[in-house]
Amino acid sequence: MDNNGDFSRLDELLNDPLFIEWINHPNEQLDEHWQEWQQQDPANATLLEQAVLLVRGLTPANPPVPEAFYQQLQSRIDTTIRAQQPARVRRLFTPARSIAAILIGLALAGLLYFLLPGKQMIITTPYAQTKTVWLPDSSAVTLNANTTLEYSPSGFRNNRKVTLTGEAFFNVRHIDRQDGQRIPFVVQTKDLKVEVLGTTFNVKDIHNASVVLQSGKVQVTIPKAQQTLLMQPGELVRFVKEQGITERKKVSADLYTAWMKGLYVFENTTLETVCHHLEDYFGTPYKIEVASLKTVKFSGTIELANEETVIRTLANLLQTSVRKQNNTIIIGPGSN
Repeated sequence: MDNNGDFSRLDELLNDPLFIEWINHPNEQLDEHWQEWQQQDPANATLLEQAVLLVRGLTPANPPVPEAFYQQLQSRIDTTIRAQQPARVRRLFTPARSIAAILIGLALAGLLYFLLPGKQMIITTPYAQTKTVWLPDSSAVTLNANTTLEYSPSGFRNNRKVTLTGEAFFNVRHIDRQDGQRIPFVVQTKDLKVEVLGTTFNVKDIHNASVVLQSGKVQVTIPKAQQTLLMQPGELVRFVKEQGITERKKVSADLYTAWMKGLYVFENTTLETVCHHLEDYFGTPYKIEVASLKTVKFSGTIELANEETVIRTLANLLQTSVRKQNNTIIIGPGSN
């Protein structure tokens, strides 16, 4: 690599031919180069984040960029690609749209991203935070709180497999082999294997593992139930571990992906189940002191901004005391 990686300003990075080549035609060698560069210094990760967000058409917390800058950057990108790869010239850059194929794995606050020996990538979110990351094939994954995603960057485009613990929403990119066949994308959890060709879906590997399909088609394999199911959009498949059975039903996928907007939406859900969801997100245990309250059905929306908001919402909906004592949220008789 000719690039020495010495950038102090955003415009210097955006002007770098190697960065432009990575944006337009990423490959394994470039992926590894930028992974190593961003891990050298936290400032590098921040700078790379800003550059990627800008090129992908997102809105970082920076002053607005004049339209003339986009036009000049587009011209530089096109010129670079013509000079280096004349047979592959395509107009890929548009300010208002995402550019395909970016691996960033950013060292953001609240997101742990590191390379283990053997080049196994681990991405982890803490409690009460969600993050979106891009894989080497340009598929996007949004991780819910307390979630871990693991994969091998080496040769990922030909062996697209990730391991998930927790909950995540996947937006998988279609990729074809030279023979025209689609390259599958596999999500492996403790109890499920989900194989897709290009689609959007939610996978949860907490308590009872489940998949909710938003678009496209996925094949779900449940080894313990000796089942393989082909799902259709708007379906949920859940493996009830204690009973060893599989549930399949039509649902509103938006209800199961509302967490990406900072919300949990419940429909006719028992309070005990609601508390399990909140425990998984915030990491704070719940204690329901009145047994009859555990089976009370709950319908409504809870904002996940902070625990104080959750406590107030539950108290108003249940018309009972909800309080935090000794790092436990207690529901039942008492005083707020």
